[in-house]
Amino acid sequence: MWHVQGHVSSADDDTRSIFAYRMMITPSGVARDWPHCRMCREPLEHGMESRITPTSGAASLPLPAADDAASPRSSATADDRHHGTDARLAGLTPRRSAALASAATALDCVTPHAAGSRGIGAPASVPVVHRPDRPIFSIIRPIAFLSTRADIGGHRHATSLSGNAVVFSRSKATLGGSDVGMVGMLDGQEHLVKTGISRSLLGQAVQCCAKGQGAEADKRLGYIVGSAARLLEGTMDKQATQQWLTLAFHAFLDTEKGKKLTEKAQTDALDIDDVCEIHDSLVAADPRLRNPLGIPALFDVINVAAAQDLVNALQGRHLSRQNIPDSSLLTPPDNAFIASRLIHDAEPLDTFLTKAFLPPDVSLAQAKQAAVRVKSAAAGSGAQPDELAADHALLARINDPVNLRSGKQALIDILRHSGLDGLFSSLLARLTLGEASDLGPDNMLVIPGEDARHKVISIDVTGFRYDREKDTPANSREPLRHGWGDVIQHPARALQVLLDASVMSSRYAKGLDGVHAMVIEAIREALAWQAMPEVEMVKRWYAALDVDSATSSLRSLGDQLKDMSDAGWMPDAALVNQVLARNSSFLINVVEKARK
Repeated sequence: MWHVQGHVSSADDDTRSIFAYRMMITPSGVARDWPHCRMCREPLEHGMESRITPTSGAASLPLPAADDAASPRSSATADDRHHGTDARLAGLTPRRSAALASAATALDCVTPHAAGSRGIGAPASVPVVHRPDRPIFSIIRPIAFLSTRADIGGHRHATSLSGNAVVFSRSKATLGGSDVGMVGMLDGQEHLVKTGISRSLLGQAVQCCAKGQGAEADKRLGYIVGSAARLLEGTMDKQATQQWLTLAFHAFLDTEKGKKLTEKAQTDALDIDDVCEIHDSLVAADPRLRNPLGIPALFDVINVAAAQDLVNALQGRHLSRQNIPDSSLLTPPDNAFIASRLIHDAEPLDTFLTKAFLPPDVSLAQAKQAAVRVKSAAAGSGAQPDELAADHALLARINDPVNLRSGKQALIDILRHSGLDGLFSSLLARLTLGEASDLGPDNMLVIPGEDARHKVISIDVTGFRYDREKDTPANSREPLRHGWGDVIQHPARALQVLLDASVMSSRYAKGLDGVHAMVIEAIREALAWQAMPEVEMVKRWYAALDVDSATSSLRSLGDQLKDMSDAGWMPDAALVNQVLARNSSFLINVVEKARK
């Protein structure tokens, strides 16, 4: 544990008192003790509670979608929710530590593997992109502590410390998404703070076991192993690791901690503390799991923050500065999380695209839930007859050809009048970073621009995932899967490729296939003219990127995280550098192709 000293001022009855805070920080970076008087070092009896009530700060964890076993993310979206992020989220603009300015000139300590081992100099005719505010991939923000307890976060003294801390504000249950997290106060504003999908899957596995679904729990453990194997590119024994993890996990459930969490999972959501405790316990029980669990847990958060930072630099081409989202890598002592500032003037893109097809009193989430219940009933579930009849009636109303045609025309009119700038550039940017099922409107927002045109904002980018450069030929099980290489080389194919089902995911309208089809047709008819120019812009942007500086900054993240090397869950530094080198090669390859 760590003891962190801090100071806060408060004025009560015109008298200013100075308090010193002594906090014990657990391996998950959570404050466990509170204010002590500077003079006597005794707990304060007035002005702030020193007792912490264990109130959950996490959202419920929906089961992952089955369409992407390597990235099992929930499709939970609604008119006020986004998959894994707040529907109104545009990210954090933090005060960067001066010590982190070294990212621009950090040691080039890792050599990327063969595909990208050499630096790429920009062609003489191509201007190099520079960001005057900070180097790209300057994403790490150290904080003194992270609290997940409601009675701390609501107190004014705690929130006044938030320049160097995150304190609980409210649950993220209303925000949707399958990543465990909370809404916390940072810099005096609410931020979504969350861990990644791998730790969240550990929590989901406990929930499955609490329901007697052992096979489903093992499936989620398999997703974690698959993620580690993808990141480490075949350098781990996947089968052996799966066996170690399965045995350790079920043994953990028989411990006092495991029984307590299983009992909690029956009635409540597991929070950040809980999933970190599961992670720590598994590694303590079997040290062989430190790397297979640590690598995906760490890169869940690194890759989201880094990929979002890259996309943010590109989004500056169509977004005003205040609407460019951000995603920082929070590093409380001994842990790492993602933080993004919540905003309230943006609309989820999935809601924007589908509301013309839905009755005024029905949200997208409600329509999708009705589709799920109808499908489940067809498979033999015990749905209530009255509820099922209402669901059938709603879906019949939505899927009525007259409704679909009128909804399509209404959407066309909106798009022609107010546009949707950045849609195609956002789709292509996320495709170059290897996204699959996360690539769609449920991870985007829309906001009116200063020119009265709608602007698309990409959020929650899960980058550096799959090599999606080349097309994947159709086979007996799956149709042709488009890659980014062809559209980068032939921008005239932008409309065909980027709106294809293999690129723009239909998950946002799952169960509403007719609505999705009409949305695609409306976009084709209204926005065909802007697809090619946006792809050409992305190509020019990548070609102009100072890739040597960018990859050096990216690889330097391992050195910046070295202070966490003593954490029991942290993977070997050599493996961290190996994955950062993989990510660097990912970026180098895109830049190479864009310069051809």
